[in-house]
Amino acid sequence: YSYKRKKCTCQGRLETKIMIIMKIIYLKYILTIMCVFSTLLSFARENVSLCGEWSFALEKDFPDKTDWLVTADFGKKVSVPHTWNVEDGIERVFGKAWYARKFNVPLTWNKKQVRVHFDAAYRDAVIYINGKKIGEHIGSGYTEFSFDISSYLNFGSENLICVSVDNRFSEYAFPYKEKFDWPNDGGIIRPVELIVTERPSIRYARVRSEINFEKKSASIQIEIKNWETGLPKEE
Repeated sequence: YSYKRKKCTCQGRLETKIMIIMKIIYLKYILTIMCVFSTLLSFARENVSLCGEWSFALEKDFPDKTDWLVTADFGKKVSVPHTWNVEDGIERVFGKAWYARKFNVPLTWNKKQVRVHFDAAYRDAVIYINGKKIGEHIGSGYTEFSFDISSYLNFGSENLICVSVDNRFSEYAFPYKEKFDWPNDGGIIRPVELIVTERPSIRYARVRSEINFEKKSASIQIEIKNWETGLPKEE
């Protein structure tokens, strides 16, 4: 009995050690994969800040203006990140405002992938490049968002970005309708930048894993989605 008990105990310890070793190897494998993807994401990446001077105007102050999308010559100059609800006299103005600025795009970017990235704009933002709508971010004023603008740019020349931002209280975003104690500060409230990468460029990489300790095996599924393609690639 003593011998059998000792044998069972030794076997249990051995299996425990094997499981621990497998876990360590598996974690190292996962970390290696994540490091590889991190390197790929940062390879040949260029970040160009669009913070600083922008033209700004409240739409209500220009009721007859219709050419918001084709000019940056309106209103006053402000420094982005910016909110108008901290300025004297318009602290309680909730509605649509416009931002615009020009920026140069070198000809060397014509074979690259170019995105405009906003860390946040409060709250309903619509983005235009050279007069064309490229996307919108609605109902979530504190989350980051990006758009691929590669096909909208004039390479080797000046370009125009316009952004409409609307912070009116609503029924579909926090807070529900108007609340006196909610900081409803509208504007491009966090930094903006251009992100320039080679093609193809990775939008996200997702790793899903499954460990079977009984069979002492593990499987990994890697899902990669590129900015250039609509469907993810699985390996």
